[in-house]
Amino acid sequence: MAALNGTSHAGRVMMDAPQDPHDVERARLQAEIDALTARIDDVQRRKEERQAALRDAVERSRSELAELERQHDRAVTALRESAAAEVERILYLARQQVATHEFVEAPDGGDHVQ
Repeated sequence: MAALNGTSHAGRVMMDAPQDPHDVERARLQAEIDALTARIDDVQRRKEERQAALRDAVERSRSELAELERQHDRAVTALRESAAAEVERILYLARQQVATHEFVEAPDGGDHVQ
């Protein structure tokens, strides 16, 4: 009975038994597959991290855009209210002028202020 991989048999140290070349190639290919699988897993993990970071950035951008839209809406509302108040002020002044002036018909048929 032969011992493998430098083990002793009946007090003698035996040399490594020859290995099947197919087993050696199979082991080498399996190690390569394992290394590539680890690399793929690492790449997938980094991809998922980048996608999560991009999703977070998109969500922050959406939130910022929504806030900008709310600010814009408030500014437009304030501007419209201000413009409406100015129109009302101008109309009030015009009515005051009309009320304080008497219009009479001119001899040429037109109106004029007296």
